[in-house]
Amino acid sequence: MMARLRKTSAHHIIPRSRGGKKTVEIPDDIHQAWHILFENLYGQEAIDFIHGLNRLFRTRQEVTRDDINALRQRCRNAD
Repeated sequence: MMARLRKTSAHHIIPRSRGGKKTVEIPDDIHQAWHILFENLYGQEAIDFIHGLNRLFRTRQEVTRDDINALRQRCRNAD
């Protein structure tokens, strides 16, 4: 069976909006999903964000979009 070709796009290792230049080609659908969830977080910031989400989900009955956006901002500004 022949492998299906997938469209790829250039993902900035350090977000372009934060001065990054180096890119890596990744499948376009994965690239889009990354930015929907993590916006322009660095890799370690994304890991911190996932840990923060886990804490929110374990400690709250409801998690709002504002909660998630505030967490993302805290992860972005942690350095």
